[in-house]
Amino acid sequence: MNINQIEAFLEVVSSKNISEAARKLYVSQSTVSQRIKELEEELKITLFNREQGNREVELTALGLDFLVMAEQWYSMLNEMRQFRYNLDRSTISIGSVDIVNNYGFSKLYRDILIHEPNVHLKINTHHSYEIHALLENHTIDLGFVFSKTKNRNLDTFPIYSERMYLVCNKLSNYYEGISVKDLSQSNEVYLRWGPEYSDWHDLYWDANKRPLVTVNTGNLLINYLLHVENTWTIAPLSVIESFQHFENIVYYEIEPSPPKHVCYLLMHHLPKYSHRKGIALFRKYLIEFLKTCKWIDELYLENFTEK
Repeated sequence: MNINQIEAFLEVVSSKNISEAARKLYVSQSTVSQRIKELEEELKITLFNREQGNREVELTALGLDFLVMAEQWYSMLNEMRQFRYNLDRSTISIGSVDIVNNYGFSKLYRDILIHEPNVHLKINTHHSYEIHALLENHTIDLGFVFSKTKNRNLDTFPIYSERMYLVCNKLSNYYEGISVKDLSQSNEVYLRWGPEYSDWHDLYWDANKRPLVTVNTGNLLINYLLHVENTWTIAPLSVIESFQHFENIVYYEIEPSPPKHVCYLLMHHLPKYSHRKGIALFRKYLIEFLKTCKWIDELYLENFTEK
């Protein structure tokens, strides 16, 4: 039994016609027939019912049973081929919160794709708690979140922080150095940037009162800031920079200042062996990329040692 015989069998099943199967396999009809005959002789069963004058062929009862095994065999062979192919490529699976994927790291991802043709990136956007679970079961290799974890299976590295500012429409009544006391919660577009930010926010605004609107991604902020009078939000600088092509959007210092927005890199303590090459390559690009980011307030590369 060999791959050519299995491919011929599966294609005849799919096409229900030997000549059509031959066309799709780019071989002669007699070659397909010969491969099926050899397979039947080796198995000592008849796989197809062949009726005189009928171009279509149908599986016998034993042929149906064998079909299940043939499909499994062929699928496993493809997986083994893919495994060998992946040895020559670096696969990096990343899970990040919205702000990292859509604002912070989009240029980093593009640079890797341009300069590393043998790298396969898998980029996923998730909530922090989902990223913790995906890392623990090795579904992803690296995670980027804005909260620490106490999971003993995961290593946590603070890698950078950025400052946060008041963001609003330039036609609003807000100004540089405005006090939190002069910001009405009824005009707030609220996004929970992380536990530290939430704790700070709740010191100055009533957690039991509703803001104007609550959103869960940075993309949703801009619509309200542009079109609803006197709305305001607080956001990290990487997000604000993405709004700069909107002429009416401005940002100001606020008093007292919000806590810095800290990004953490998470990794499994025992990463997949076959993905370690890709992880090391990504970390190298990440370090060089972070050094160029003007929106970063402080880098913590001393914590970012190779594991």
